[in-house]
Amino acid sequence: MTPDTERILNSLFLIALVFVIFSWIFRPYIMESNTQEKHQQATQKYIDDKYTKYYANLCGGTDEEIDCVMTTTSTIYKYTKDQNRSKIRSPSEYVKLGGNCKDSAIFYATIFKRMNYTTKFEFPVPQHINLIISKKIDEKIYRYCTIEGKTATCYEVMI
Repeated sequence: MTPDTERILNSLFLIALVFVIFSWIFRPYIMESNTQEKHQQATQKYIDDKYTKYYANLCGGTDEEIDCVMTTTSTIYKYTKDQNRSKIRSPSEYVKLGGNCKDSAIFYATIFKRMNYTTKFEFPVPQHINLIISKKIDEKIYRYCTIEGKTATCYEVMI
């Protein structure tokens, strides 16, 4: 083997090794980004679901929108972990059948999106999802909440 060929093979090996390490390190972030987009698409797809409209109309415009939604939906919350993780249930299916954290996050995302909140999905640990919502209340205050299961933890942030 000539020195040039050996140098080329070593370079290719080094490039392949860097690629494998890069993929291994950044794979969770790439997967999360793809999942974020998939969940936002599902939120848009189901924004006109009858349950989404009902809860958004019931609680929208009140002083306690978030508490209203969380209180009125608490009776329908039913966690079921044995379902297919790749399937996303519509809000109507979720109300009738229950679902996992992904289904409840999308259920709440459709309601709050309909009430003009900004929604973002968060993946704190593998196989789990939370919903983050935010909304500008007035010129200097934003309301920011993390919704996990049937619990909302909210803050008001001054800018």
